[in-house]
Amino acid sequence: MGLRGRMAASRLTFGRAAAASLACALLSGLLTVLTLRWQFGWSDHGQIATVGAIYAAGAGIGFPAALLATSFALPRARRRWRIVATVVLAILAILGATYLIFFLEHRSYYSQWHDAVLTRHWFWQQFFTALGGAAQFAVMGVRYFGLGALALIIAASWWVHRPAH
Repeated sequence: MGLRGRMAASRLTFGRAAAASLACALLSGLLTVLTLRWQFGWSDHGQIATVGAIYAAGAGIGFPAALLATSFALPRARRRWRIVATVVLAILAILGATYLIFFLEHRSYYSQWHDAVLTRHWFWQQFFTALGGAAQFAVMGVRYFGLGALALIIAASWWVHRPAH
């Protein structure tokens, strides 16, 4: 069964998936901005907007990827299992996509001290920059999603997989 057939079997519509993905991205960015402003006391509006945009982009990339993976892996599964799979995959995909964007920004900052591109030393520098960025993201970055991010992912997953009327 091809991708189109699997998506049809899972009853996932493009409009519902696009609306949920856009809402997830926008609300995730808003939750990040609110968390940075009121929970952590950030006051620089430029930095808050930049970090909020990174987290919104991560959710905007990760949630549709999770929906696609769920539709591909579990096209005929019961609704309950598709929701659970979407929630788990969305958490992993959103964190992964957000970290990838975070890493690219992190790497662009540290690239001024890196060796020439595609040398052996450069690859080691990329590896350790990615490793350091992952540790920093795991310790400090994950909490910027805010307390409502899990509820948002669960609600979006439920809404996408609800029966069509």
